[in-house]
Amino acid sequence: MVKVSSESVRLDSVGVEFDDERLIANAGLVLIATLGRRLGIEQMVNKMVDLGQRAGAAQPGRKVLTLIHAIVAGADSIDDTDVLRAGGMTP
Repeated sequence: MVKVSSESVRLDSVGVEFDDERLIANAGLVLIATLGRRLGIEQMVNKMVDLGQRAGAAQPGRKVLTLIHAIVAGADSIDDTDVLRAGGMTP
């Protein structure tokens, strides 16, 4: 189990504790998420990219951030974004 605690709503104020010594985390993602938020990547992409009205077109900025986080966690293709799910465990 991962416990996340925060005294404020700022992402860079988050403390993470692991209560299982076998748990492997991509802790570097907190830094990337903080940087992405400060740079306003999600808002910029949402403003500049229009995917139309098709299914899955909502929040393109969130999709771009997901790809960035996956790349930082070791993904080298769109199929590798599963590394962000459930600790990146393979079925």
